Amino acid sequence: MRKRRSWSTRPVRCIVSSLLSTPHFETQSVQPLRGVWPPDLRLGKSFSEKSQDVPFSALRADSGPRRQGHTRGISTRLAPVAALDEDKQQQLRRGVAEIMTKTPFIGWLGLEFDRYEPDDVIVRLPFREELTNDGTFYHGGAVAATIDTAGAAAVWSNHDFEKGTRASTIAISIQYVGACKRSDLLCHATCVKRAKELSFAEIRATDADGAPVAHAVLTYRIVP
Repeated sequence: MRKRRSWSTRPVRCIVSSLLSTPHFETQSVQPLRGVWPPDLRLGKSFSEKSQDVPFSALRADSGPRRQGHTRGISTRLAPVAALDEDKQQQLRRGVAEIMTKTPFIGWLGLEFDRYEPDDVIVRLPFREELTNDGTFYHGGAVAATIDTAGAAAVWSNHDFEKGTRASTIAISIQYVGACKRSDLLCHATCVKRAKELSFAEIRATDADGAPVAHAVLTYRIVP
């Protein structure tokens, strides 16, 4: 009987791999994942200060022998994160909102933060006809992207950075209950539970008048 092949687990993708190519976050091209996101946040440094302590090449393809039935993975042998006091934690949490809006896709959507408090975030999507199918109603993908961003931001807004900086949405469930007609879209996200690696957020999307558009539950993972 033919043996079933098994594969090594891929590392969690960072939310913004394009940020790794410049310390000033001005790039518009998406680069391959070469390190952790965000590199300066991991080391507790300013956004404009390029880190020299942990090079991105620390996450490299394993050079060791391949086990039969396994692919070469990515080494995650990194220097431990230094202890962070509460002031530094708050600084890093606030920095996430600033960085998110400068990433290529989120920047193109034009997302804005109306609120960014611990576990409580409101993200606004200003209306543009490019985000619709008919010039009137939002495409469902635009709504989903805003919901995903709001849920992730709610998790980051009160995250303990000593527990990691590599992150990804691993599950999201959206129920569309209405339409947003030529109006800004508001997504109110709350982080309702935090576990060792997984966090869970609930998101409610409405139009500018408060009429419901969608409800969602998001599962987000952050690892060292």
